[in-house]
Order: sequence, then C-alpha cells, then structure tokens
Amino acid sequence: MFQPRGTALLVLLAVATMGQSSLFAAESKATLQADANKKVVLGFYDAVSRFDFDSARQFIGDYYIQHSPMIEDGTDGLRKALAGFKEEFSSSSLPTLDEKLVVAEGNLVAMLSHITPKAGTPGIAVGDLFRLQDGKIVEHWDITEWLQKKPAGAGMFDQK
Repeated sequence: MFQPRGTALLVLLAVATMGQSSLFAAESKATLQADANKKVVLGFYDAVSRFDFDSARQFIGDYYIQHSPMIEDGTDGLRKALAGFKEEFSSSSLPTLDEKLVVAEGNLVAMLSHITPKAGTPGIAVGDLFRLQDGKIVEHWDITEWLQKKPAGAGMFDQK
C-alpha cells in the first residue's frame, strides 16, 4: 500500500517521541522532588539560623546523623547545640545568614552560605550537604572556613 511521504514522516515522528513523554515525566518528577528537597533544607536552615529547635524539628526525620565533630548525632545533639548557640548570641546580635548557592540532585541538597556571627567581621563560609529521606533531613555534613578581611586571591564570595 502506498503512503504519502508526509504521512510516513508523521508516523515516524509519533513513534520516535512516544518514549520521550515518559522521559520528560521522569525528569519533571525529579525536578519537582529536587525543588521540594531544597524547600525542606531552606526551611531547616532558617529555623537553625534563629536557633529555633522546635521549628527545625519538623524538617528532620526520625533519625538524624550529624557528621560535625562539634555536634552530637541525633535530634538531641542538635537541640543541645542550638541551645548553646542561643546562649552565646543575644537576640539583638543574631548572626546573619546569606545563602549563596543551593543545588539539589536526587535525595541530596548542597548549600554554600555566608554566615556573619558578628557585625563588621568577614564571617564564615559554610558548605553543607544534606541527605533527605521521605522529605525529611536524615543526614548532614558541613565544612566551615573562616574568611579573611583581605584574601590573597579572589575572596570566597567575590564576583568578578
């Protein structure tokens, strides 16, 4: 049976794109999950920056592994750390927090931020990595670097 070229081309295009719809759906689902994970981490970070354990707790899973050498594992370790930070800083001198970069892939969210514990100081660059499970934070790693007033090269947050 004879088919005009236009019809054959349309059939080929339809067959070729059939599998792509599921690919686009999977990518869309992954993007939605990454965005949801970012929101969880940003909500957690906001609560932690205010030393508000009760607000932070809603973002943490049933178990919480903390890889910081200064904070104990578990939600109780975080509660104790935030209470200690709250004592150290009065409400009038809460550290400022500026999220510079937040990236999510799968169940991981990485964040680079600038924390200024005291006005007029260069502050601290903090790299955080969070692992989420079922929409809750279950594991956390961090790396901190005290910033210099006059770095030898480009500063951590300089934009050229």
